[in-house]
Amino acid sequence: MNQKGLTSRAKWLYGLCLMGGNFVYMLTSSFTVMYYQTYLGLNAAFVGAVLMVARVFDALNDPLTGIIVAKVNTRWGKFRPWILSGAIVNALILFGLFAVPEGIRSTQGLLMAWCAVAYILWSTTYDAYDIPIWSIVPAVTDQGKERESMATIGRTFASIGCGIISVAAPIVIPMLGGGDANNYNHWIVGFKWFAIIICAYYIISSLVFFLSVKEKHEVKEEKSPTIKEMFKALFSNSQAIVIVVTITAVNIGTGITSNLMPYYFHFDLGGADWNSNYSLITMFIFGFQVIGMMIIYPLIRRFFNRKGIFSFGLMLAILGYGLLFAMSGFKTINVYFLAIPSLLMGVATGILNILTTVYLADAVDYGEVTNGRRDESVVFSMQTFVVKLASGIAAGLTGVVVAIIGLNTSENAWVDGLNSSPTLFILRLVMALIPIIALGFALYYYARKFMLDEKKMEEIGSILNKEE
Repeated sequence: MNQKGLTSRAKWLYGLCLMGGNFVYMLTSSFTVMYYQTYLGLNAAFVGAVLMVARVFDALNDPLTGIIVAKVNTRWGKFRPWILSGAIVNALILFGLFAVPEGIRSTQGLLMAWCAVAYILWSTTYDAYDIPIWSIVPAVTDQGKERESMATIGRTFASIGCGIISVAAPIVIPMLGGGDANNYNHWIVGFKWFAIIICAYYIISSLVFFLSVKEKHEVKEEKSPTIKEMFKALFSNSQAIVIVVTITAVNIGTGITSNLMPYYFHFDLGGADWNSNYSLITMFIFGFQVIGMMIIYPLIRRFFNRKGIFSFGLMLAILGYGLLFAMSGFKTINVYFLAIPSLLMGVATGILNILTTVYLADAVDYGEVTNGRRDESVVFSMQTFVVKLASGIAAGLTGVVVAIIGLNTSENAWVDGLNSSPTLFILRLVMALIPIIALGFALYYYARKFMLDEKKMEEIGSILNKEE
């Protein structure tokens, strides 16, 4: 098909639309546990279990959603109607998730049911937006450079959306509710208004994208892989297994810290400005992650091979979590000192994110050479599957940890010193030790099992080129 290239406006609208989707994703993945457990008073283990079940179901539901999207065509295109309708429905459910009526909040049984149903519905309907928004790129242009440019802008804005919510939410939410970060009612009210704001952006950005960017290229219908096909393809590709196991361990470990860190700042470090300090450290981590991707990785790639860099990234992360634990042992530590482990953790995450994508592509070529199967969609679907599965496990473990150690999350817990030193010590220990164990396992497993270095990939490339 011969068509004009995409306009810069279309690419930016795509990025802005994706940013809205990641606003709502980050809000739910980072703050749902604290909202329901700390501010609404639900049992931490119950909330963690709900999130874990929902995320696992969400991961299993991805192939089914992909099949449904692939089979439905309308006069507005294959993907745009899903993006707009998915955003509208998902936004309405998100509002309900964070705007629980007072009558529901006053009854534990009703609140538990509301939390479970609302989160599972949100998680399921988010797929109706998320899968089409990433799948639409080939439908709007068939030019390779345009696709790469559009995908790059989309990934960049998605990361920016996550960063904005991580940094802004802890400060803006209590401000919207009344201004006092230690007043739980201010948080409850603030969550409702914050949800309204991001839902409005979510819907408007999706509507503008729907109206402004047309699907010009008809994508050949491909059957999305079933769960059985995904695992069959995975277990026939030894190097894909290595990558999947490695990133699963990494995501579970880092997810534990991401979920427990608000508790650490709120109930351990405490203080009237705990939320500002938390946002500051989150900003450091996110900023250093971007630096790791954009500056550090290209620099060290000139001198070292990819396998060595990936191992370096894992070791850097382990060192970062070790320093986090060491520094968190000091009750009166200046929050700026935590920028040091934040730097290491952020840079490491940036490096690992880049190489994970590269390694998945290498595993596709490896699979074609070793067993005659490329399985691109299956291999890359496993990345989404694993991230969702790992985030669910991390959320579930977070709830269990908070419940088991008996962390007191009442409104005056920090002021009145209601948490004992052993309880807070265990909180810090788990926050840093589980990631160290998970990352250590990932490093050991990866170093022993992964063999797709540059030399091996040159051999594979030569074989594939001869076959063409």
